[in-house]
Amino acid sequence: MTAFGNSAPKALGIAGGLLAIIIGLIWLAFGLMAFASTHIGSAGELTVAGSAVFIIFGLLAIYSSIIYAKKPSLASRQLLSAGILGFIAGYAADYPIMGGILGLLAWTAPGAFLIAAGLIGWVTPQRLASSLPSLNSNRGDVRLAAKILYGGLFIGMIAATMCVLLLAGVMFLGYQEDSKSDDELISEAMTHESYGQYDSALSVYDRIIARNRSNAEAWMRRSYALEKLGRGDES
Repeated sequence: MTAFGNSAPKALGIAGGLLAIIIGLIWLAFGLMAFASTHIGSAGELTVAGSAVFIIFGLLAIYSSIIYAKKPSLASRQLLSAGILGFIAGYAADYPIMGGILGLLAWTAPGAFLIAAGLIGWVTPQRLASSLPSLNSNRGDVRLAAKILYGGLFIGMIAATMCVLLLAGVMFLGYQEDSKSDDELISEAMTHESYGQYDSALSVYDRIIARNRSNAEAWMRRSYALEKLGRGDES
Protein backbone atom coordinates (compact mmCIF):
# COMPACT_ATOMS: atom_id res chain seq x y z
CA MET A 1 0.00 0.00 0.00
CA THR A 2 2.80 2.40 -0.77
CA ALA A 3 0.36 4.27 -3.00
CA PHE A 4 -1.43 5.50 0.13
CA GLY A 5 1.86 6.59 1.65
CA ASN A 6 2.80 8.39 -1.57
CA SER A 7 -0.54 10.15 -2.01
CA ALA A 8 -0.63 11.84 1.42
CA PRO A 9 2.47 14.06 1.07
CA LYS A 10 1.79 14.69 -2.62
CA ALA A 11 -1.78 15.84 -2.00
CA LEU A 12 -0.78 18.00 0.96
CA GLY A 13 2.17 19.48 -0.92
CA ILE A 14 0.11 20.40 -3.97
CA ALA A 15 -2.67 21.87 -1.83
CA GLY A 16 -0.17 23.88 0.21
CA GLY A 17 1.63 25.02 -2.93
CA LEU A 18 -1.56 26.25 -4.57
CA LEU A 19 -2.54 28.09 -1.39
CA ALA A 20 0.91 29.68 -1.25
CA ILE A 21 0.61 30.92 -4.84
CA ILE A 22 -2.88 32.34 -4.24
CA ILE A 23 -1.75 34.12 -1.08
CA GLY A 24 1.35 35.35 -2.89
CA LEU A 25 -0.79 36.93 -5.61
CA ILE A 26 -3.02 38.58 -3.00
CA TRP A 27 0.06 39.89 -1.22
CA LEU A 28 1.44 41.17 -4.51
CA ALA A 29 -1.67 43.30 -5.00
CA PHE A 30 -1.48 44.46 -1.37
CA GLY A 31 2.20 45.32 -1.75
CA LEU A 32 1.62 47.32 -4.92
CA MET A 33 -1.15 49.30 -3.24
CA ALA A 34 1.04 49.87 -0.20
CA PHE A 35 3.92 50.99 -2.41
CA ALA A 36 1.63 53.54 -4.09
CA SER A 37 0.45 54.85 -0.72
CA THR A 38 2.00 58.09 0.48
CA HIS A 39 1.78 56.79 4.06
CA ILE A 40 3.67 53.53 3.51
CA GLY A 41 5.71 54.09 0.36
CA SER A 42 8.93 52.12 0.26
CA ALA A 43 7.72 49.65 2.90
CA GLY A 44 5.53 48.22 0.16
CA GLU A 45 8.64 47.03 -1.66
CA LEU A 46 9.29 44.51 1.08
CA THR A 47 5.72 43.26 0.83
CA VAL A 48 6.12 42.79 -2.93
CA ALA A 49 9.34 40.86 -2.28
CA GLY A 50 7.51 38.73 0.28
CA SER A 51 4.77 37.94 -2.23
CA ALA A 52 7.41 36.77 -4.69
CA VAL A 53 8.87 34.47 -2.03
CA PHE A 54 5.39 33.04 -1.32
CA ILE A 55 4.86 32.31 -5.01
CA ILE A 56 8.33 30.75 -5.37
CA PHE A 57 7.74 28.54 -2.32
CA GLY A 58 4.37 27.53 -3.77
CA LEU A 59 5.91 26.53 -7.09
CA LEU A 60 8.69 24.68 -5.24
CA ALA A 61 6.10 22.79 -3.20
CA ILE A 62 4.18 21.71 -6.31
CA TYR A 63 7.41 20.65 -8.02
CA SER A 64 8.49 18.72 -4.92
CA SER A 65 5.14 16.95 -4.83
CA ILE A 66 5.48 15.94 -8.48
CA ILE A 67 8.97 14.44 -8.00
CA TYR A 68 8.12 12.92 -4.60
CA ALA A 69 7.65 9.37 -5.92
CA LYS A 70 11.15 9.39 -7.47
CA LYS A 71 13.01 11.50 -4.91
CA PRO A 72 11.09 11.30 -1.61
CA SER A 73 13.99 12.41 0.58
CA LEU A 74 14.77 15.54 -1.46
CA ALA A 75 11.10 16.41 -1.92
CA SER A 76 10.38 16.03 1.80
CA ARG A 77 13.24 18.35 2.74
CA GLN A 78 12.08 20.95 0.23
CA LEU A 79 8.48 20.80 1.44
CA LEU A 80 9.48 21.09 5.09
CA SER A 81 11.96 23.90 4.39
CA ALA A 82 9.43 25.90 2.36
CA GLY A 83 6.80 25.48 5.07
CA ILE A 84 9.10 26.78 7.82
CA LEU A 85 10.87 29.53 5.87
CA GLY A 86 7.54 30.91 4.66
CA PHE A 87 6.77 32.10 8.19
CA ILE A 88 10.06 33.98 8.33
CA ALA A 89 9.41 35.55 4.93
CA GLY A 90 5.85 36.53 5.86
CA TYR A 91 6.92 38.10 9.13
CA ALA A 92 9.75 40.07 7.49
CA ALA A 93 7.56 41.23 4.59
CA ASP A 94 4.81 42.56 6.85
CA TYR A 95 6.90 43.87 9.74
CA PRO A 96 7.19 47.51 8.50
CA ILE A 97 3.42 47.74 7.95
CA MET A 98 1.57 45.65 10.55
CA GLY A 99 4.40 44.42 12.74
CA GLY A 100 4.47 41.01 11.07
CA ILE A 101 1.10 39.74 12.29
CA LEU A 102 -0.59 39.57 8.88
CA GLY A 103 2.44 37.86 7.36
CA LEU A 104 2.39 35.11 9.97
CA LEU A 105 -1.36 34.62 9.73
CA ALA A 106 -1.29 34.59 5.92
CA TRP A 107 1.23 31.75 5.84
CA THR A 108 -0.45 29.62 8.54
CA ALA A 109 -2.58 27.51 6.20
CA PRO A 110 -0.02 26.81 3.43
CA GLY A 111 2.73 26.49 6.05
CA ALA A 112 0.76 23.84 7.95
CA PHE A 113 0.12 21.87 4.75
CA LEU A 114 3.76 21.97 3.65
CA ILE A 115 5.19 21.14 7.08
CA ALA A 116 2.79 18.21 7.42
CA ALA A 117 3.65 17.01 3.91
CA GLY A 118 7.36 17.19 4.67
CA LEU A 119 7.03 15.33 7.96
CA ILE A 120 4.86 12.60 6.46
CA GLY A 121 7.23 12.25 3.52
CA TRP A 122 10.16 11.89 5.91
CA VAL A 123 8.58 8.73 7.32
CA THR A 124 8.74 7.26 3.77
CA PRO A 125 5.73 5.64 2.06
CA GLN A 126 6.78 2.07 2.80
CA ARG A 127 7.15 2.61 6.55
CA LEU A 128 3.97 4.67 6.65
CA ALA A 129 1.90 2.03 4.90
CA SER A 130 3.32 -0.87 6.89
CA SER A 131 2.89 0.91 10.23
CA LEU A 132 -0.83 1.59 9.77
CA PRO A 133 -3.01 -1.46 10.55
CA SER A 134 -5.55 -2.68 8.01
CA LEU A 135 -3.95 -0.95 5.01
CA ASN A 136 -2.44 -4.26 3.89
CA SER A 137 -5.61 -6.26 4.41
CA ASN A 138 -6.67 -8.66 1.66
CA ARG A 139 -10.23 -7.37 1.90
CA GLY A 140 -11.05 -4.34 -0.24
CA ASP A 141 -13.72 -3.00 2.12
CA VAL A 142 -11.28 -3.06 5.04
CA ARG A 143 -8.63 -1.21 3.03
CA LEU A 144 -11.22 1.40 1.97
CA ALA A 145 -12.38 1.93 5.55
CA ALA A 146 -8.77 2.23 6.69
CA LYS A 147 -8.01 4.83 4.04
CA ILE A 148 -11.05 6.89 5.10
CA LEU A 149 -10.09 6.58 8.77
CA TYR A 150 -6.47 7.53 8.30
CA GLY A 151 -7.41 10.24 5.85
CA GLY A 152 -9.57 11.78 8.55
CA LEU A 153 -6.70 11.50 11.00
CA PHE A 154 -4.41 13.31 8.56
CA ILE A 155 -6.95 16.11 8.21
CA GLY A 156 -7.13 16.32 11.99
CA MET A 157 -3.35 16.47 12.13
CA ILE A 158 -3.34 19.37 9.67
CA ALA A 159 -5.93 21.22 11.76
CA ALA A 160 -3.91 20.58 14.93
CA THR A 161 -0.74 21.80 13.21
CA MET A 162 -2.48 25.01 12.16
CA CYS A 163 -3.74 25.58 15.72
CA VAL A 164 -0.25 25.05 17.15
CA LEU A 165 1.28 27.43 14.60
CA LEU A 166 -1.39 30.05 15.29
CA LEU A 167 -0.88 29.74 19.04
CA ALA A 168 2.88 30.04 18.65
CA GLY A 169 2.45 33.08 16.41
CA VAL A 170 0.08 34.77 18.84
CA MET A 171 2.45 34.14 21.76
CA PHE A 172 5.40 35.48 19.77
CA LEU A 173 3.54 38.58 18.66
CA GLY A 174 2.24 39.14 22.20
CA TYR A 175 5.77 39.03 23.54
CA GLN A 176 6.90 41.37 20.77
CA GLU A 177 4.12 43.86 21.55
CA ASP A 178 4.92 43.85 25.25
CA SER A 179 8.57 44.57 24.54
CA LYS A 180 7.90 47.63 22.34
CA SER A 181 8.94 51.01 23.67
CA ASP A 182 6.52 53.93 24.00
CA ASP A 183 8.04 55.61 20.95
CA GLU A 184 7.55 52.48 18.85
CA LEU A 185 3.92 52.22 19.93
CA ILE A 186 3.29 55.91 19.19
CA SER A 187 4.74 55.41 15.72
CA GLU A 188 2.45 52.41 15.24
CA ALA A 189 -0.57 54.43 16.37
CA MET A 190 0.31 57.25 13.97
CA THR A 191 0.38 54.71 11.15
CA HIS A 192 -3.20 53.75 12.07
CA GLU A 193 -4.10 57.45 12.07
CA SER A 194 -2.67 57.88 8.57
CA TYR A 195 -5.28 55.36 7.37
CA GLY A 196 -8.05 57.10 9.30
CA GLN A 197 -8.18 54.24 11.83
CA TYR A 198 -8.45 56.50 14.87
CA ASP A 199 -10.18 53.84 16.97
CA SER A 200 -7.18 51.52 16.54
CA ALA A 201 -4.81 54.39 17.31
CA LEU A 202 -6.81 55.20 20.43
CA SER A 203 -6.42 51.66 21.74
CA VAL A 204 -2.64 51.91 21.28
CA TYR A 205 -2.50 55.22 23.18
CA ASP A 206 -4.57 53.65 25.96
CA ARG A 207 -2.02 50.84 26.21
CA ILE A 208 0.83 53.32 26.52
CA ILE A 209 -0.95 55.34 29.19
CA ALA A 210 -1.93 52.22 31.12
CA ARG A 211 1.73 51.41 31.68
CA ASN A 212 3.13 54.95 31.70
CA ARG A 213 0.68 57.65 32.78
CA SER A 214 3.36 60.32 32.60
CA ASN A 215 3.75 60.07 28.81
CA ALA A 216 2.54 63.53 27.78
CA GLU A 217 2.75 62.80 24.04
CA ALA A 218 0.47 59.80 24.38
CA TRP A 219 -2.10 61.91 26.28
CA MET A 220 -1.93 64.64 23.63
CA ARG A 221 -2.30 62.29 20.69
CA ARG A 222 -5.06 60.39 22.49
CA SER A 223 -6.99 63.64 22.76
CA TYR A 224 -6.47 64.26 19.04
CA ALA A 225 -7.77 60.77 18.20
CA LEU A 226 -10.87 61.32 20.36
CA GLU A 227 -11.61 64.56 18.54
CA LYS A 228 -11.33 62.79 15.19
CA LEU A 229 -13.77 60.16 16.44
CA GLY A 230 -16.28 62.88 17.35
CA ARG A 231 -15.76 62.45 21.08
CA GLY A 232 -14.73 66.01 21.83
CA ASP A 233 -16.15 66.00 25.34
CA GLU A 234 -13.86 63.13 26.34
CA SER A 235 -10.82 64.76 24.75
